Order: sequence, then C-alpha cells, then structure tokens
Amino acid sequence: MKLSSSIVTMMMILPAAIHAFTFNSFNIPSPVIEKFSHDSTTIKKPFDSGTLLNVELTVGKDDTSRLSLRDGSIQLLSDNISKNQSKHYISLPGANGPNPKSSTGAKHLNVVSPPSFIDMSGKQIVHLENGSWEIVWRDNAPSGSLICGFHLNQSYQRNDAMLPEGRLYISFPVWTMESLDEQLALKRNAQKRGSELLQAKADALLQYTTEPNLFKKALHYREALAAAENYSFMAHYHNVPEKAETSILQDDILLSAKGTVWTKKDGGVFANHRQVLLGSATIRPSVIQDEVMETFHP
Repeated sequence: MKLSSSIVTMMMILPAAIHAFTFNSFNIPSPVIEKFSHDSTTIKKPFDSGTLLNVELTVGKDDTSRLSLRDGSIQLLSDNISKNQSKHYISLPGANGPNPKSSTGAKHLNVVSPPSFIDMSGKQIVHLENGSWEIVWRDNAPSGSLICGFHLNQSYQRNDAMLPEGRLYISFPVWTMESLDEQLALKRNAQKRGSELLQAKADALLQYTTEPNLFKKALHYREALAAAENYSFMAHYHNVPEKAETSILQDDILLSAKGTVWTKKDGGVFANHRQVLLGSATIRPSVIQDEVMETFHP
C-alpha cells in the first residue's frame, strides 16, 4: 500500500499538462506586415467596409468580483498616427518597443460604441480615449498579435475588480490561413500523441495495481511515470485556436476571438516587460449599416 500511495503522490505532483505554445520555424513573409503598414491619407474606413469589431472585456479573477464590459465596438482605421499626433496617444509595444520593424506602426482606431458595465448605481460607460492599434509579427513566428491601446482618464471598479486609470491594452493573436493550418496539423498530432500517452499511463497503473510480483510492479510504476512525464513535457498547442474560433480580419489574415486585457504600470519602454494582466477579452466582427460606417475619428 505504501508503494501505491507513493505512485499516486508522484503522479499528482508531475508538471501540469498545460504548456506554452512552442513556435516552429514557419517563415511568415514580410508582406503580412507591409500589407497593413501603408499610410493612407484619404481612405479612413476600416479594412473591410461594413465590418465592425465588437469587443467584450472581463476584468478580475473570480465570479464575485468580475468587471464585465459589454457592447463595445471599434473600427481599425488604415491611416498612420503621425509623429506630431503621437504625443496624444499611449505607446504601443511594437511601434514603441525595442523592435519597431516587427510592427505595422501605430494606426488610428475609432471607438464607435464604448463598452459599459452595470453596478449598484446602474449602467456605467467606460470611456476609451485616443484609441490606436498595430499588428506585431516577429520573424519566423507562426502568429502575430493585434494590439489596441487606449487611455482611461479615470478608474472603473466593481467590487474588487478594477480597470486602473492610465494605459489599457487588449491583444488578440492573428494568423495567416497557411500558418494556422500548419499549427492545427501539429495540434492534431499532439492530441493524438497525448491520448496515446495518457492511455499508456492508465494501462501501466492498472497493471501495477493488479501485479502481485514486486519486481514487475516496479517496472509498471516506471512505465506509468515515464508516460506521464512524456505527456507533461510535450508541446500541446493549447494556444492554437480552431478555425471556428477565428474570423477574417482581411484577405488571408485571421483574427482569434480570444485575447487578453492588460496594462503597463510605469511609463518606461516596453523592453522592461512590466505588463500587468487584468483579464480576458473577446472580439468578433459585426455587420452594421452603411451610415454608421461614416462615423470616423476627427
């Protein structure tokens, strides 16, 4: 019985089966960034005419103190933020970070409908000011990031959950159709291999519990442990979305529906990596009336 307890204990303390997404050597062509990097002084509509991006934010760690922001919508505009205009906007991690060549550059963003939440006083509007956005795509990475930045002129709070005054960022992974197909193939292979390892662990544990021979019992223990370790150390590609969890941003660029909400406490450069995670975000396209599409930033 002592040996059995030790196996169960060791299995419980094995590394969790949730691993960071491991990048492979897929080469993303530079036109992906160049496509979004051009500066248009006349066309200020979103990339896909008739499409809005609806955004919802969830701030907080548990159900009792969550701050849920709903009914927000934004438009990504194609014109760049000039140097003279940049002083009115918060810095972005790509355009204003240590590797600006990986960024499209900061671009204007139109907040069509500010998000809101409900507290004891009723409906509260969260004013997202001076919106900007960029796409950051590192060399040889299978995915990039759509990053939207805003300034909050006040804090918003519900119970213990709070959006602090100052910088606010929301980020979402972006993919090419080709890179997502490749990563999904790797994910499928990993899922198959993971299932095989979990079954091997279960079989070895069953043999361990029924084996009367102590020597063979120890061998089954080692087999179960090896299968569990191999499972915990393999890449699981949990951060690779299914195609149903993405939408077309433009052409063959796909936007993941799930992202994060975060801030940066200090005013220093992004090389310091002092970001603070606040919660999660979702984004999805929404078709609206043409007359609403004529509402752009000043």
